[in-house]
Amino acid sequence: MPATDDEIQQRTCRACGETYPYPVRKSPATRFHCATCAGLATDVRQTLERLNKRIRELERRLAPRASTGAADAR
Repeated sequence: MPATDDEIQQRTCRACGETYPYPVRKSPATRFHCATCAGLATDVRQTLERLNKRIRELERRLAPRASTGAADAR
């Protein structure tokens, strides 16, 4: 485990999208999941990962349209 705060990173959970510090001594968090999601059943966590990935993909697709839509409204 790291001895200094310089080695602790902010990571983003693949299942819920929240940021969390990693590694933290005696925390159930893993490289890919926050402490809350690390305690979930594997199949539940995998489903949440798929849904989170799909939501981010849809948000990326809609972002350019939202900015061009504002320009068209003028």
